[in-house]
Amino acid sequence: MLRPQRPPYSLLDLGPRYFTLLDCIYLRTDFHLLNPRGLKLKCSFFQSTAGSETCVVYCHGNCGNRLDAMEVLELVLSVGMSVCAFDFAGSGQSEGECVGFGHFEKEDIRAVVEHLRRARGISEVVLWGRSMGAVAALLYASGRADIKAVVADSPFLSMRALLVDIINSYIRLPSFLSSFLVSRLQAAVKQQAGFDFR
Repeated sequence: MLRPQRPPYSLLDLGPRYFTLLDCIYLRTDFHLLNPRGLKLKCSFFQSTAGSETCVVYCHGNCGNRLDAMEVLELVLSVGMSVCAFDFAGSGQSEGECVGFGHFEKEDIRAVVEHLRRARGISEVVLWGRSMGAVAALLYASGRADIKAVVADSPFLSMRALLVDIINSYIRLPSFLSSFLVSRLQAAVKQQAGFDFR
């Protein structure tokens, strides 16, 4: 659960460094930065050669990576915004062994947003997250006035409810057994990853 599959990909899968869309020329810049835990995050920044002060930061789901941003790339670029896609720690090509279902990932978002503001001249940030990425985006944006908007695609309400749904998708159990399994998982997550998913 804490160590999802990492589907392999290469930078070639992200497309050419320079490309044309609607008669505009765009550039993809690949870079890395360190998150607050000292883990290297692999990132890609897509922008028009004319530049933009607004950036959509794409936050992938539990078993995803920055390639997932390709689904929204054309839409976002066509309305004049740039896109930053990155692999959360423990995912894709980034360092790390486990994910935190939003707990650790909100700090990865912070590292990316601070880099965009400091090094790329971005003044307006929109977060677009899917599943775990949506939860991380909501956790990061909560109470922050500097995030323009959040697109939350399929966030989960609570880790406990998510785990019960996952357990029940494999085998139908009485609720007391599901609760017992979730309690055991909660203890294992706390021991292995150092956080309480409540």
